[in-house]
Amino acid sequence: MQCSEFRELSEAYLSDELLVETNLRVYGHMESCPKCREDFAARRALRSRMLDAVTASPEFAIQPAFETRMNARLREEALKGRGWASLLASPKMLVPVFAVVLVMFFGGLVGLRMFDSGSIVANTNTSLTAFLAETSAKAAGSHDNCALKKMQRWESKEIPIDPAAEQTAEAVAEPIRASFASDVEVLHSHDCLFEGKRFSHVIVRRGTHVLSVFFDREGKAKFASDGDGHIVSEREGGMQVASFVAPVGPVFVVSDLPEAENLNTARALSDALRGRDSI
Repeated sequence: MQCSEFRELSEAYLSDELLVETNLRVYGHMESCPKCREDFAARRALRSRMLDAVTASPEFAIQPAFETRMNARLREEALKGRGWASLLASPKMLVPVFAVVLVMFFGGLVGLRMFDSGSIVANTNTSLTAFLAETSAKAAGSHDNCALKKMQRWESKEIPIDPAAEQTAEAVAEPIRASFASDVEVLHSHDCLFEGKRFSHVIVRRGTHVLSVFFDREGKAKFASDGDGHIVSEREGGMQVASFVAPVGPVFVVSDLPEAENLNTARALSDALRGRDSI
């Protein structure tokens, strides 16, 4: 992909409206092009500010008279249905539900104005890109919560590693050792839960840096066949997060390493895991 094509598709990519195959090409280009990666980060920040401005604008605030009419209409329609009717008929639920619908409408309107109508788009509810972005944020939070804040526990070895988890840890540590010719110490390996997302979590120390490698077992059934070696790099919560899809499922590498080194670590793991559907 050339930079000019990336610029044409970047707004649709931000809106999560590209085909999965095109998404992979776009973030594959970002991985290899620092200039486009910086441009994309600026576009994402601008879009966030514009959306915040729209949702906070008095111009789009719900007028009391309109709110009263809509409450009555929603209550009438809800009472005709089944199952969720009693919930939707609740006066406490009608305003929040309508507010969410309205925000989604204006958010979509802003998104439509921001990308070129000639871009390649597809109507999809979920995509690999959105999944990796959402899960990267949770992986960064879990790294802070489970690796850094519990470091004393992992360093003291007071909790033994389960044999099955130890096998996973070695599958992570070995390619990092081989690629960087450095001492890599496994601090712990286990399954953990963070904000409703369950990970297989391997914590290693490389020099003075602590790295978390997460395997999303639940995401394997959805996306294991979509990976083709591309690695997505993001910054979440002050940490670098590199993510990719391997046969074992989506994998996330989180650390305070410079972006290039974190990417190289993820690339070493991606190469090692290629062709392996279990670890």
